[in-house]
Amino acid sequence: ITAREIPFIAAADALFILPNHLITLQPDFKPISLENSRMVTKNGDHIFAFEKIKGNILTGKKFNMTGSFHFNEGKNHSDMIFFSSIENSPAGNYTIASGKISDTSVFQLNPWFDFYGDVSLDSRNPAIRFSGYYRLTSETCTGKSFPVIQTDTLLKSGDIALPFNPLMFSAGGKNIVNGLFMHRQGGIFYGSFYGAPRDPRDEAVFSTKGIIRFNENLNRYEAGSLQASARSKGPGNIILYYPSVCEMYMKGKFNFKPIFAPEIKIQASGSAVYNLSKDSLSTSLLLALNFPFTDKAWKAIETDLQAYDNPLVSIETEKYKTQLIDLLGEKNLEILITDAENPKSRAKEVLNAKLVLSDINFNWDSVNQVFNSKGNLTVLYIDGVYVGRKIKGYVQLSKKFNAKEDQLRILLRPDDDYYYFFDLGRGNVMRVYSSSKEFTDQVVANKDEFNKQMEKTVADKRWPAFRLAPVTRAEAIAFRAEMEKVNLYRKN
Repeated sequence: ITAREIPFIAAADALFILPNHLITLQPDFKPISLENSRMVTKNGDHIFAFEKIKGNILTGKKFNMTGSFHFNEGKNHSDMIFFSSIENSPAGNYTIASGKISDTSVFQLNPWFDFYGDVSLDSRNPAIRFSGYYRLTSETCTGKSFPVIQTDTLLKSGDIALPFNPLMFSAGGKNIVNGLFMHRQGGIFYGSFYGAPRDPRDEAVFSTKGIIRFNENLNRYEAGSLQASARSKGPGNIILYYPSVCEMYMKGKFNFKPIFAPEIKIQASGSAVYNLSKDSLSTSLLLALNFPFTDKAWKAIETDLQAYDNPLVSIETEKYKTQLIDLLGEKNLEILITDAENPKSRAKEVLNAKLVLSDINFNWDSVNQVFNSKGNLTVLYIDGVYVGRKIKGYVQLSKKFNAKEDQLRILLRPDDDYYYFFDLGRGNVMRVYSSSKEFTDQVVANKDEFNKQMEKTVADKRWPAFRLAPVTRAEAIAFRAEMEKVNLYRKN
């Protein structure tokens, strides 16, 4: 029997749209065969439309088809998926489909990501499962293709967000890393975006995990947590990669792997730009430093710096707010802002750091294995008191491979020849010098009692007791000369 003007046949949650609206019914309830038909599934609010459908409708709940599906609704000519199996679920109330995309196909998830591997669909779920390998379609800085990355994820058309981690695996099982990395033994410091590690022992200074997507408006790849990638100024680590200039922008918390006794703690947050083709780094970092010292000496520094006529900065400057959010969280930043003018400020408890510096532009010296700062720095807090002064000064973090302990040297210069010098490390000792008589008197007067107290409270028996040792002006001047020479020949 040939039936005419039949718009569709329903089976499970699918509607099969007939070519020419014709159907031939066979005796004995034989399957209805379809070829070059269309098919639409609707399960709740989830709709999938297929074309070039070929196969059989067995009953009102059973069917077995093959067909094609435009992943991006035909907006991209390379978005066609061929499903070799489209059938009803065992219970007969929804549709399941599976297929394979060849590694020689031209399929793209969108213009910025390729994919090949297995594909499966469940009409109850708005997303399609992709289990195989994806690749960034742009070229690397050397003009080569990016490696293909193993993945198993659910994706929706129009919202391509693929899994992203500090360590991923290529099709051949090789390690692929993203972020900033260093290797103490080799003096190596470098950035990587979908590249192989230079040494399997490399440690991440900066990394992030979550998802990666492409921002068409800003022409960049964005990687990080879903919340962080959506809010580039909010909390969380993010990596932004600009293929047109071969640069990575990183924002969040940094870990320079400092090796000190437990009494000395260094935390870092801020941003960095790494150019992969030039192997160059520039940073704008906040360093929060915590180490034992006398309260009166801290007070002397704070009073001194407040008295000098150096440029003031506001804690509500966007850059400092972002750095502090990454370090402490948004709620604690609100406390710092609220208590900025409060004599009973909660900043000391919130910060848990004696000295907070910002505008640190670190550069790695692979020969001497040190991070050297360039340019003026900003003193934000001293012992919980907001100072907010931009002054001359230098910071150096030494990470020599044959040393048991790192070394941190800081020189603050509120005036050209007026110094506050700190040298931490080298036997768990803090060596200090200042042009301030009040500060020096406090250090000398309290040194012996301070050192005795430190001997009674050794936090880790593997380290000698933390000690305070005044040094001469010559050490501060020598460090200043060293850093001025470094910055004279520094390119960035």
